[in-house]
Amino acid sequence: KRVTSLKQAGHRGIDGIYKNMNPPPDFIIVDSKYLGAEKAFNEAFAPTMNKTKTGRQMDSDWIKKNLEDAISDEDLLFEIQESLANNRIDSVVAKIDNKGNLTYYQLDKDGKVMLDEITKLPVIYNINKE
Repeated sequence: KRVTSLKQAGHRGIDGIYKNMNPPPDFIIVDSKYLGAEKAFNEAFAPTMNKTKTGRQMDSDWIKKNLEDAISDEDLLFEIQESLANNRIDSVVAKIDNKGNLTYYQLDKDGKVMLDEITKLPVIYNINKE
């Protein structure tokens, strides 16, 4: 079920899980959204997560339900589940524009892009944070 193309049809689930070598967080869970030219033209446009039969994409419950499909190693799955239970996971959506540029946005536990309290703009996630 690994994603190998931005245009891959029918992919459902978590797009990436990355272990942070300098926690916290222990892991970063990522969903990727490709935005066509009309949406990617507006750099301030942050993608929204879709509602599914099992909840909003990338909310805490949805992540729990999709971990087993994403991870086949039982020890690693247990480690990720423990980190999730202890709020030591960051959820992120990667916006890929029509030029291939990536912007990462921080998601809250409800799978919604977090907004800065002062500017009310989407919170950009520093993927290189230490």
